[in-house]
Amino acid sequence: MEKLFKKFLYTSVGFASLAKEKMTTLIEDLIKDGKLSEEEGKKIMDDFKKNTDEQRTDFDKKMKDVVDNTVQNLKFVKQKEVEKLRNRIDILEKLIKQDKDKKKKTKKTTTKKKKTTKKTKDKKPDNDKK
Repeated sequence: MEKLFKKFLYTSVGFASLAKEKMTTLIEDLIKDGKLSEEEGKKIMDDFKKNTDEQRTDFDKKMKDVVDNTVQNLKFVKQKEVEKLRNRIDILEKLIKQDKDKKKKTKKTTTKKKKTTKKTKDKKPDNDKK
């Protein structure tokens, strides 16, 4: 569908460009033949440009509506929603990392306490050696 849309868009742009070139050539020929004055030719080109600009604006609006409706009907995810989810994931990853770091610190301090306690239990008093 995307390829078809691109082809349509490029064809439309190409057609508009070709129409402008043909119109310009036609008006220049009419001016050369004396069938049209330069002022009339300029006015026709200005009107043509104004008309094509209005049509392009209408076309852009219609295409935007079609694309928006298509996106809604196909249930595409909007960029803002993706960004919100990415932010939530970042926050959750940071919280998980903080929790892991906290557990590591707690485990290290607990292990150190156990080792020192074990050493004192195993240590025999000097009196027992005699």
